[in-house]
Amino acid sequence: MDSRPLQHVTPLQTPPNVAPARPADATGDFAGTLRDALRSGADAAIVPDGAVPGHEAGATALADLASFDPFDFGSEGVISTVSIAERSERLAAELTSRLDRLFADNGIDIAGPVALRSDSHGCVRVVGEHADAARIESFFAESFELQQAFVRVSSSQSLLRAAAEHEAFTAAYAEDPRGAVTRFAHLFSATAPQPDFRLTLSAGEWSWGFE
Repeated sequence: MDSRPLQHVTPLQTPPNVAPARPADATGDFAGTLRDALRSGADAAIVPDGAVPGHEAGATALADLASFDPFDFGSEGVISTVSIAERSERLAAELTSRLDRLFADNGIDIAGPVALRSDSHGCVRVVGEHADAARIESFFAESFELQQAFVRVSSSQSLLRAAAEHEAFTAAYAEDPRGAVTRFAHLFSATAPQPDFRLTLSAGEWSWGFE
């Protein structure tokens, strides 16, 4: 699995007029709509770092993870992959900080790796065997806030991964069209397996990746 550690980031911030949290079953549809918009160029503009309206410094800190949306379009309907990446990392940092406290307060065994993924219904599951798997999954089942935070980190990182792959395909196609189509055939196949997003705690450190 290609994974990377979470970075130390500043606390979650968002404009005071943040929209209410969406229902759990709407997150995937929203991410899909955004992905289509980014690919087609419709209803979403890609702008460089530092040029995202509605993300001014000194915004109000947000306590409710379920309301923090990495896909925020900003006040002028503009979005950037840079903004998505930054907000996704902030959300992941806050989520893992809360999970650390939950695990410590509930005596969760973290001696072995704890890997988390979401299933087709948006429920967060522990990957593989773990003595406290049922208890860990219950944290998410009983908390809309935690469940939404995980799904939004997963959705945003999946979107960023797809955007990077399409950018790589475009560059490869410009040099060798036939070779690029062969190399990136999975992008054009409806049956190609999609990699799972995993959030993993190992040796006291959180990381994420796709498998």
